Amino acid sequence: AQSAYEESIVQKEVNSERSRELFLQAKQVADELLRRGIKDEELSDLIVKIQNETPNILGEVRQEAVVFLDLSLVRKGVSASELALHQETLAILDKGGQRIISTSSAKETLVISGPEKLKNPKSIALYAGRYFSLGDNGITELDKKGIVAREIKSDEEWVDPAKIGVFGSNVYLLDKKGEIWRYSGTEGDFSAKQRWLAPGVTPDFSGVIDISIDGSIWTLNQDGTILRYTKGAPSLIKPSGLEKPLSGALAIYAVEDLDSLYLLDKNNSRIVELSKRGVYQKQYLAPQIAETVDFVVSKKSEKIFLLTNEKVLELPL
Repeated sequence: AQSAYEESIVQKEVNSERSRELFLQAKQVADELLRRGIKDEELSDLIVKIQNETPNILGEVRQEAVVFLDLSLVRKGVSASELALHQETLAILDKGGQRIISTSSAKETLVISGPEKLKNPKSIALYAGRYFSLGDNGITELDKKGIVAREIKSDEEWVDPAKIGVFGSNVYLLDKKGEIWRYSGTEGDFSAKQRWLAPGVTPDFSGVIDISIDGSIWTLNQDGTILRYTKGAPSLIKPSGLEKPLSGALAIYAVEDLDSLYLLDKNNSRIVELSKRGVYQKQYLAPQIAETVDFVVSKKSEKIFLLTNEKVLELPL
């Protein structure tokens, strides 16, 4: 254990992945000896060293989240369920009130639209000042003033539409029946839908709880399975290097301007940062994450925004 610990310190600036691996080995052995009731001065010293170095080697950031926006001050009875980000604008889906609330880094807040235009919205997306909502009437695109710009009507091939995402001029719809439909934006309208999945790919999307798009489409299942679809073909992403396995992963975030993949691990009150190959990088721990229902990460603001049912909170990256 002592040898593994010392080597992990040496490797810290050389090979962080190897450093974490050795550090975890040392920690596991030391914890096991302690569990057995072994009393030894060198072991006690090693345990103190491990405790002191844990934040540095394992990339643990512990802090309290602070309130960015209290949604109850915007509308009474808000029940927020989803958060979207593009550039410096945040969009919040108030599922209970059937409305989209928009705010900026300067905290300029407005209600984009309500139930008169959004019929039972279940998922939202945001891109370049355009707000998208998936509901009973299909997919609705609204501008900053809440005016309906374009609509995609639901059709007979939609079986269980669950999530939408936007990348460039394209809108993507994940149907839990096992399809991803792409609608390309054209001048004034959308093209007819196209099946985006590669030929022969027939996935089981019944357990998908979230998606994110960075050019590839990432899916997160309720059992914690992560799949990355590139040009319509899937690859399994297996998280590695975590001291504690994911438990109750609820949301995934991967966008083009971020090198990392982020996961909301609600049961462990943390946001986990992985490389896009699935290798552990860092974890952000805060008690408020236990109440979080969705999140986004802003590279420009260097913040993680957390969404609870009534508030938007922030953590520094």
